[in-house]
Amino acid sequence: WEATNFGVDSSLLTIRPGAHVNLINSDFIDNINGKGPAIRTMTYPGDDVASLYVEDSRFMDNIAYGLGGAIHLGSETVASFKNSVFKRNMAAGEGTAIHSLGALTITESTIIDNKILFSIGSSKGAAVYAGIDDHDHSNSSKSLSIVNTTVAKNYPTGVFANGVNTHVEHATFKGHSRYGLRTVDTHVHEVNLNLMSTVFDDNKVNCDAPNVDAVS
Repeated sequence: WEATNFGVDSSLLTIRPGAHVNLINSDFIDNINGKGPAIRTMTYPGDDVASLYVEDSRFMDNIAYGLGGAIHLGSETVASFKNSVFKRNMAAGEGTAIHSLGALTITESTIIDNKILFSIGSSKGAAVYAGIDDHDHSNSSKSLSIVNTTVAKNYPTGVFANGVNTHVEHATFKGHSRYGLRTVDTHVHEVNLNLMSTVFDDNKVNCDAPNVDAVS
């Protein structure tokens, strides 16, 4: 499946609370929207959980004038991406490829050459952003897992986990002008980074994390 959309008020694929969507061998190319021009899950604290599974797919040259250059995931979303490519997507805010407020797993994928539209601060513009909804006071279901994945040459930052527990294993972070990988606590949540068998190369700051569980 290959699809293209141009609009400022709609994503190509919008997923509602309680929906379960599987996508295999799909292309999302040249879509434009305010948030998540390729895929957006419209879930908020208290909604039924939506699930999204994507495999063998490509997200390329999408543009968001807000958050999530290709994908925007609401707080009550469980999403998994496997063997997929995110390339040359752009956003004005966090998540130049993926912006997630739920539970996000990325495996055997490539996230490369995504960038921010405007340079707006040292912590802004991660290709993958995982954070907490401002109205959600529980992070029990919020998480980020990155396994066997390459994150390279995104501008300016590779991955930013803001208040969510993070697991990274057999990953590569390379060629970022700010952070390869950054995790931070919030005033509500103290979180942990589990880091295993991961390569950092040619990032201005390879890894910035307050609580690292394991490094091997």
